[in-house]
Amino acid sequence: MSDDAHGCDETHDDKAGAPPLTRAETLVLWGIRAWVTGHRHDIPVMPNLRTAFRAEGAPAAAEAVDDLMGFIGRGAGRTIRVNCPRCRHVTEDERLLLDVVALYQQGETMWAPFLIRAILTPVASRLCGPLFAALAEALSDGGILLPAVASQAPPPDIAAHAIPVGSTIH
Repeated sequence: MSDDAHGCDETHDDKAGAPPLTRAETLVLWGIRAWVTGHRHDIPVMPNLRTAFRAEGAPAAAEAVDDLMGFIGRGAGRTIRVNCPRCRHVTEDERLLLDVVALYQQGETMWAPFLIRAILTPVASRLCGPLFAALAEALSDGGILLPAVASQAPPPDIAAHAIPVGSTIH
């Protein structure tokens, strides 16, 4: 994972018309970014994560972020772009992580392993569901709800393996 210098003070080419983050998204994104920064610089961040999530009514979310990000750090299929905690720009990887957590909060988990394959190895993407579910539940228990994400369509390569409607196994 990377939080290399990326010019926080510079103007970024944000997607035109991209909606600002909600308070819930900002909190979760801050937790992810703080974890990565601490990990990269060998700075203990769990006390700050615990304090922040406890103050928001979701104390279990700190441990869930730690578990999820530790797993992602070991299961990444490539360098995952994560900006510093104060940056206003949201990377595509960060947006994907927020969207997958939101999908788990919505109960829309069927295609999440295929979506997360953009950043994780295939094996890790199949195994990460319980970690995303734990974070989604910890946030929900504290009343922290990420905005709904439109249902995701299956990736095109999955269609070749789909079972036709009405098929039976003999």
